[in-house]
Amino acid sequence: MSYVTGPGLNVKRVDKSQKRWIELNQNHNNLVNQDYAEKLNAKRLRNRDVIVHMLFDEVALRRVYTNNQFAETFERYANLGANRTINERISVLERLKATSSFSAMLMTIVYPN
Repeated sequence: MSYVTGPGLNVKRVDKSQKRWIELNQNHNNLVNQDYAEKLNAKRLRNRDVIVHMLFDEVALRRVYTNNQFAETFERYANLGANRTINERISVLERLKATSSFSAMLMTIVYPN
């Protein structure tokens, strides 16, 4: 058996309509459950805002946490959900660099000049 190597295929969004496959626009927004998707996005944004504000408040009080400690401490607080949910949100914030100003603020408190 031989394998063909070469460049990969471009990613395409397709849907089956009238027994035929049709290519969808890449910038196409979800039409199915659009209200539900908007509700979930709004909840994610609210959770992000709450977590970032809580982090800044805790640093201002000179309280420092690891991600797990923070998630366990504030589990079920302000409708943020379980510690796993909070941990996932913090991980996303870290990837998006939303907490970089938090880290800078933390360093000035922990290691003042």
